[in-house]
Amino acid sequence: MMKDFKYSGSWWLPHSQKQVTGDLTFSNQDGLRLDLHDFLVEGRSFFENAKDKRLSEFPIVLGMTKDGKLITLCDCVEVSVSMTVKNIGEGSISYSFAAYDAQAALVGAHFTDTQEMRFHRADIQYDYLPDFVRKHGFIINFETKEGQEYQYTYEYPSRVVATTSRGSVCISYTFHQGGNPLNGLILRQSTALEIRPQKELTLKDMDLQYLKPLQDLISLATNRANSITDLLVYSKEKVETVMNRTLEVPIEVAFQQVQYGQRQENLLPTSKLLFTLKDQVISDRFSEIIDRWLNRTNITAELKDVFYLFFSVLYDPDLSPDMEFLSLAFAAELYHRRRFSNELLPENEHKERKKSIINGAPEEHRRWLKDVLGFSNEPRFKNRVDELVEMTKPVVSPIFSDKDYFVKKVKDTRNYLVHKNPKLKKKATEGEELYWTTKTLKYLVQTCLLVEVGLTSEDCFMSLSKNKDYKLALERAPTFGPQHTS
Repeated sequence: MMKDFKYSGSWWLPHSQKQVTGDLTFSNQDGLRLDLHDFLVEGRSFFENAKDKRLSEFPIVLGMTKDGKLITLCDCVEVSVSMTVKNIGEGSISYSFAAYDAQAALVGAHFTDTQEMRFHRADIQYDYLPDFVRKHGFIINFETKEGQEYQYTYEYPSRVVATTSRGSVCISYTFHQGGNPLNGLILRQSTALEIRPQKELTLKDMDLQYLKPLQDLISLATNRANSITDLLVYSKEKVETVMNRTLEVPIEVAFQQVQYGQRQENLLPTSKLLFTLKDQVISDRFSEIIDRWLNRTNITAELKDVFYLFFSVLYDPDLSPDMEFLSLAFAAELYHRRRFSNELLPENEHKERKKSIINGAPEEHRRWLKDVLGFSNEPRFKNRVDELVEMTKPVVSPIFSDKDYFVKKVKDTRNYLVHKNPKLKKKATEGEELYWTTKTLKYLVQTCLLVEVGLTSEDCFMSLSKNKDYKLALERAPTFGPQHTS
């Protein structure tokens, strides 16, 4: 998650002479809050504000901290106002206060117009990106003649660049040194994704086209819900001169995210990951995988609903077993609709068949029969699951002992959870069997998504065969079948 902060300083509206003192605080739990010691609008009083039932909204609020740091707040909404009156001798004095929530903070630059907020580059870090990349530049040498010398050197790892139809995505590294030789040096490497789109983008478009899709990809690879820990953006208009060199100003972005829990300090073992950049099947096709992923997860993409359903499961550990199963079942059905034929017969043949059936029915039942036969040319849910099992066979078939049993259980469980017909309850899975059925369904959908970015089902099996959870599923396979039901 992004780091909490608090900045004190002066705040004002673009093109306004009035400046107000106050504090900007940010936490992942509460978001961005600006507490001011007066109203931002010139001449506005507490009583006028109380009469006006509308909330004040400002697209941009500018600020400067006490140490000279520039801040631009985006989409600020007034959330509270208050007044304090103090008696002074025979008179009194009043103080007005206002609080605003902001959608995003840009720390490091001022923008006076929303149209200026376009960026041609972003450096982004995710919770488990280092676990996926698994590269560092530290070289430690303990082998010295005296046995009392230790040598630490650092060399930047080679950058890995994915060239896509939308721009480039590069894995880059930064070396940090802190502390002091007396109390202890701190040597650290950070790993980031450097994004360079083909054209300048707004923050919203950058998020939709790059930040969220890449977050999903890292979450899929690491089997962990990831969030953004650091985000820097760069504008061609915001530069500074340092030692006769013109450099772009790094602008830190802060905004509230869904909290998925704190990551642990230790690097995740590869046995808990789905795949890493060190896997040859990933490293050899890195550009193709990133390009396909960005295109298939785009908000206008054909499979966007499939991706949404799958990741709704990954990002919500508190989802009930029934809802987790249904989300994956719907994702599987939607994927089949997008990638397989939705006609059992050619349309002309089906029309003739339907016409013959309807004409042979009594007149009073024909309208009802026509509605009943409306979707009769589409594959049934069971057939869809069956075809997907065949497609992902190298991954899913080793997990169950009987394919037909698995397909039937998925169908029966889905039908019961959707219709809640008591007669279907006995056929549906529950408890431990529901857990493993859902797990298998997740591997199935997961494989479908990876096939979309250029991997084969065999590639997916090779990656999964190293995963601890998948190995456990393989061990459970002999107990998953009709012979173990009453």
